[in-house]
Amino acid sequence: MSVTSASATSAGRLEPFLLLAKSSKGAAAAQSIIDATAAPGVYVFNELLALPSIQELQSGPHEKAFALLQLFAYGTISDWASSPDAFPKLRPSHIFKLRHLTLLTLASNARTVRYADLTSALLLDASSENPTGGSAVGSSGAASTRALEDCIIEALYAGTLAAKLNQRQARLEVEAVLGRDIKGTEELADLQRQLAQWSATANSLLASLSNQIEQERARDALRVAHKAQHREDLAQSLSSIADKLSNPNAFSPALANAAGHFGSMDIDGPRKIPHRKRTRG
Repeated sequence: MSVTSASATSAGRLEPFLLLAKSSKGAAAAQSIIDATAAPGVYVFNELLALPSIQELQSGPHEKAFALLQLFAYGTISDWASSPDAFPKLRPSHIFKLRHLTLLTLASNARTVRYADLTSALLLDASSENPTGGSAVGSSGAASTRALEDCIIEALYAGTLAAKLNQRQARLEVEAVLGRDIKGTEELADLQRQLAQWSATANSLLASLSNQIEQERARDALRVAHKAQHREDLAQSLSSIADKLSNPNAFSPALANAAGHFGSMDIDGPRKIPHRKRTRG
């Protein structure tokens, strides 16, 4: 599945929760948040977050559910780990998806990301403490690496990430990534700046490429002109030689006399060479 397909799939899988939340209030709306954030294949939440029935949960007995939705829209697993009591109790599927979303955030900020940085940010290293108690994965670095690669492979299969695992250099090489929800005007302005910078870079590259193409075309035209001139000069030389061969008078006097001399030679038979008489002593 491609990143584009994953985006469309996520929107489709969110639709049932949108319909439910539109007609729900209070606890029912809060439950729709908990279910949507744990649902497989749902990675974008802004539409759900924008519903009036969901916005009403910002304060009151269900504010933790609203905080959970914001966490899955914009946050990372470290945000949850730093204050787990600010959210409802998470299911294993919540934690799994939160790591997935955190991976997307990291992959969107760099073309290459070291395994060590990913392992730490996803709370997969042995030193990371799980808020529910105990270590995040295990005591060995190999186990952490396996858990990280499992998380990456899951994202690859889900289509939310296109990347290569460079195990030799222990890094992730990012090609494309599903964008997460945009938080507020500041993040939107930053995105606009990035797009403007990308556009300027692309235009500069296109201008440079166009200039190189024009230069190459000019060189090709010059080569063609030189070749045509060479052929014309050669044709004129051959024509001049042919004319002179057909008209001996066209040659210089010395060449003409030589041509006449050779033309008068008797070549009908072999010449007899006189023999000298040998005298006996």
